[in-house]
Amino acid sequence: MPHGAFGKADMDTVRVLVIDDDPFVLRMLSRMLSDFNCAITTASNGADGIDRYRQSPADLVVTDVAIPISEGLETIRRLRGLGPALPILAISGGGWLVAGAELLDLASRAGATEVLAKPFSVEQLRDAVSYCLLAAKAPDRTSV
Repeated sequence: MPHGAFGKADMDTVRVLVIDDDPFVLRMLSRMLSDFNCAITTASNGADGIDRYRQSPADLVVTDVAIPISEGLETIRRLRGLGPALPILAISGGGWLVAGAELLDLASRAGATEVLAKPFSVEQLRDAVSYCLLAAKAPDRTSV
């Protein structure tokens, strides 16, 4: 379900931190988000992602839930502590022992603004990013 328009024509550059342990996924997400007029920083694990966010806060964080070293749920909790209004998009295709839907539900409970199951289309990513950015601007995040 579309959450709103998001594209080059109507957006200032958005700083996005992408956290994923799969180099292919990092490249794919970076390419897709660059097409949306985003400036991308990447990290391959949660601890590195937290450090990069502290050094240069992003407007949006996209993180896989199943990542090593400060795994995704802990990373979401820590980011939420650093930026209570920070929009966080959690993505997952599942883990070794847990289905993707379960991980995404846990990510929502940990503080993710929006969740997205892998694999996803460019349109689904655009809609999720748009929703996260709109939610961050809403006066009451719980009403979005």
